[in-house]
Amino acid sequence: MDIGDRSWMYLLRSANEYENGVKDFLNKAFERASLGNKILCPCKLCFNRYWHYRDVVEDHLFGHGFSPNYTQWVFHG
Repeated sequence: MDIGDRSWMYLLRSANEYENGVKDFLNKAFERASLGNKILCPCKLCFNRYWHYRDVVEDHLFGHGFSPNYTQWVFHG
């Protein structure tokens, strides 16, 4: 998957492409932008305001999806 193409972020959350995209996103975000073991959560509810552990961010992204129009990852590298 080309991480530069972020159209996967707004697919159905049950789609394989969405699942693969979330895993790639989390790998890159934790490599580039973590504070300890946490990153800002880009889900619709947290909206990059709250720091969470990887498993929580993953749950949020599958449960709530990404914040609208968050295609420039200013908080995640």
